[in-house]
Amino acid sequence: MSKPTTPCVFCGKPGKLTKGHITPKWFLEVLPNPADKHGSFQGLYRTFKPDPARSTPFAAGPIRQGRAGSRKPRNTCFKCNGGWMSRIEEEAKSVLRPLIGGHNLALDAEAQTKLARLICLIAMRAEFTDDKPAIPEMDRNTLRVTGNPPPDWRIWICKFAGTARGKFWYTRSAVLLEPNATSNSPPTVLDTQTSMFVWGRFCTIALSSTVLADRTGFDGQLHRIWPVVEAIVETKKLKRLDDRKAALLADALLRTYF
Repeated sequence: MSKPTTPCVFCGKPGKLTKGHITPKWFLEVLPNPADKHGSFQGLYRTFKPDPARSTPFAAGPIRQGRAGSRKPRNTCFKCNGGWMSRIEEEAKSVLRPLIGGHNLALDAEAQTKLARLICLIAMRAEFTDDKPAIPEMDRNTLRVTGNPPPDWRIWICKFAGTARGKFWYTRSAVLLEPNATSNSPPTVLDTQTSMFVWGRFCTIALSSTVLADRTGFDGQLHRIWPVVEAIVETKKLKRLDDRKAALLADALLRTYF
């Protein structure tokens, strides 16, 4: 009797699943780090180098080997992982790599779109390391079929000028804004999420929701790259976040609705 197969979380087809990096492998070239352990707590990932003389840097679940960016969930098929996902990663490399290093670029609509595609893909992949899913299957299908983030997603970018890069590598908030009144049990799927990432000197936040009417979010504060609203985004003009402002941005969704 053959063993049951698990469907790919992006295309839904059953088969042998492969391990896929949450972030592209080239991130490890751009962001060298001596840290060899990482842990997580409610969607927050921190990478650190253990020090026998000190406790771990925060209360967390199990401490895992490697950097947070090296995690490789086994939930995508070879065709997706090595096909359209790989193309998104490579097409964004020439745009994102200099931004991580703090260099200034003039991002036209095509560059903004390439960047938004990768940010959306990473947010979708990263969600599977959390126990509070909020991104629906139809959104993953849209990215796979069209090659672009869903049109109702919002993605903003800024610069990170703080010192605690590891603290904000990945920060996620997921909430239920429209509870199901007929259910008395806690929801297993939420309806709204924000994912914030800090990679080097680059910071981005992605918002998705199945119910939120007002998606203006950080318009006017940060530069939105998806959907594209500016023909050219001059990254030298991007807002700069220190550690305090980054912490406020990370939990903005929770502070807004709860």
